[in-house]
Amino acid sequence: MATGQTVNGIPLKDINARFIEIIGQPATLLSSKQTVLVDFGQAAYKIGANPHFVIKDTDGQPMVFNTMVEALNFMTTQGYQFVQAYVMRNGDLSVCHYLMKKKQHQEEKQGAEKISQGI
Repeated sequence: MATGQTVNGIPLKDINARFIEIIGQPATLLSSKQTVLVDFGQAAYKIGANPHFVIKDTDGQPMVFNTMVEALNFMTTQGYQFVQAYVMRNGDLSVCHYLMKKKQHQEEKQGAEKISQGI
């Protein structure tokens, strides 16, 4: 069982990517609540139909957010900061994508540690 919120079995805080994109989709038909997909460059056939992109809770169930702002606030608690948003249209459907950056990427931390140690 997972020890925290995950995407594709990887804890959100441990995703080794500088940038991620989060995309909201209705949790159920005619729902205003959102299931959030996270793209960090993992391989997939089709993002919208792939459960490997969905944020899952500690029980392995898809997390549901009231709004995308709630999802953004949640992602900031996981070590990410908002960069920009854009909308893509698919027929009559508008989908908002949010680009986020890890607050301090793992490589940046290692570089900062080497500089502080004089390496």
